[in-house]
Amino acid sequence: MMHWRFGPMPEGFHHIPEPTDDTGAELAAQLDEVGPERIAALVLEPVKGRNGQPLPDAYLRAARAYCTEHDILLILDEAFTGFGRMGEMFAAGISGISPDIMCLAKGITAGYSALGAVLATDRIYQAFDSATTVFAHASTTDGHPVACAAALATIRAFAAEDLVPRGRVLGRLLGDRLEDLLKGTPVLGGIRVVGAYVGIDLLDREGHPISMRDRRHLEAACRRQGLLVHYTPDTVMLMPPLTMTTEEAEFAAETFASVVTALGPGFGS
Repeated sequence: MMHWRFGPMPEGFHHIPEPTDDTGAELAAQLDEVGPERIAALVLEPVKGRNGQPLPDAYLRAARAYCTEHDILLILDEAFTGFGRMGEMFAAGISGISPDIMCLAKGITAGYSALGAVLATDRIYQAFDSATTVFAHASTTDGHPVACAAALATIRAFAAEDLVPRGRVLGRLLGDRLEDLLKGTPVLGGIRVVGAYVGIDLLDREGHPISMRDRRHLEAACRRQGLLVHYTPDTVMLMPPLTMTTEEAEFAAETFASVVTALGPGFGS
């Protein structure tokens, strides 16, 4: 989706198809076709932010095994999926794998300040041959004191307030309530809950996914009622703050369901 607007992209990147089964068996064949000797790193998002669909456990474990065997770096993009959003502190924990590099942002400061971070194994860090505690290949705006203070406070809150388990509770609560409130509604195609991510698939009168125009109208109507939702070409999503109260979750579910019910007859028109 991003390539349509910002392409052409630099050479040297090969995009493999999304998995079509849950075994991970096809991954090795796809990477063999590229040639493992030509692959520096494999980059994956463990849960697809577009629709909240986790990559199969076996697929991620197969990726880890292949990268280890062929000395390829496994990089996980957890800018969106990290910090409790997917029911584990990091989505890699769903499959029990450990990447060589992990890219982080967003939840690292709970939104109070802009910050990105890259975690790497000691082996990768040592390859930069730095004799100090300063990472020699970073500069300019790194280590900003306000952003780092926000991150440290956020990490302490995760430890002190049991926010990751709370996120799982919120996701289940929202999913269950939306299932009850929208049961029998012809516009409901399905609900996916992964941790504190709730994806809602909505259908128009012809049974097709609602258009981007309909999604914009839905988002605006929810906002007027005091509820912030997000959408992609694949789904509409609720991503509650991990500190959301039960009462606020009930408000979110009831408000979303009422807006969907009111707009439903107009989807696809």
